[in-house]
Amino acid sequence: LIDQLYTLAQRMKHAGQKDPNTYNNHYQPNNSGTDGQGSYFGLEVRSVSLPAEKQEEFQNSPEFVEIEKELAALRGRSAADSPFRRRKLYAKKRILTEKEVRRWQKAQSHRPSGEHSSPPCYHRSVFDRVRFLMPERNRLASSLFETDTLRSPTGLSALRDMVALCEKEVEVEFRPGLEPEKCGCSNLVRLRKLAKSTSSNTDTRSTYDWRHIYSCYKRTHDGFAELCFLCSEWIFGEAQWRNHCQTHLDCPETLPVQCDPLVYGGVLATAGYCVFCMADPSLLPEERLHQYPDRGPWKDHVYRHYEKYVQIIADDGKPMKCPHVGMRCVSVFDSAKHLKFHLLDAHCPDFTKESSVLEMPEEEYN
Repeated sequence: LIDQLYTLAQRMKHAGQKDPNTYNNHYQPNNSGTDGQGSYFGLEVRSVSLPAEKQEEFQNSPEFVEIEKELAALRGRSAADSPFRRRKLYAKKRILTEKEVRRWQKAQSHRPSGEHSSPPCYHRSVFDRVRFLMPERNRLASSLFETDTLRSPTGLSALRDMVALCEKEVEVEFRPGLEPEKCGCSNLVRLRKLAKSTSSNTDTRSTYDWRHIYSCYKRTHDGFAELCFLCSEWIFGEAQWRNHCQTHLDCPETLPVQCDPLVYGGVLATAGYCVFCMADPSLLPEERLHQYPDRGPWKDHVYRHYEKYVQIIADDGKPMKCPHVGMRCVSVFDSAKHLKFHLLDAHCPDFTKESSVLEMPEEEYN
């Protein structure tokens, strides 16, 4: 916010800095809030988002559709001005998106938190899903809001955590339950040389591969072994795994609200789950809590169940309700589309397979 409201000179004076590079070198986070990949490919900027219903309305607006059609018409053309025109269209689309998000934010009414408040938006709950991967950040999220002196145990703990964060080279070192020592391979630690800018010496650090450790640890045990990504506990034996899954189902508060696979810092924080399978008592517990480490298979599975669920509800003439068993989503939806919007916003982001204007035949625009 200071960057947006004040000049560089004012910020330096406020912080007591003499070197204009101090902020960039020591304070600016590695993830500066920009979406480089989305900007390069002309995708929606991930730092801002609209609710699913508003997103669909915006993407169907005449101005947005016209940009998409022109981008599709430019695809594959080798004219000299095509790259320049595409960049202008991508920039125009980003500006339109930002304006729509700002307009929507200003139009929102204040919703106090409490028993009757709606579930948190997806982007606001990401930290709660990944904080266990970063012990220092997890503690600071609580200690920084306590009122105490720096020399108190709380203050000293906060200082130690901040120093530890500054000294870390990676944001996530490992995932609980998939510690590096769980792999018995001789080539577990892959060393890579990192050239130092101020010295001819080289530094080495291990490359953490959660997927390798996960599969390797399972192979080293005779019989069934599975990691519960909800509680980071290894379970051995099929009967024990079934009982463990049933324990989670008996305590709906332990089930995830957002059911998509989430990778953070190159590490799988949470596996994906099917919100429809979790609500189906005819399935075995291990089937209801089947874990999907990869987004592709999870997305295909959930979308198939969504289509089947909507068809069954429509045939029976029953009201559309959220199938999540662990949330009190008591709203009744007027249509399958509104149920889809709710799932996209609250439980299963990006699970649908929507056709894009860019995928339509080019002759339709001529």
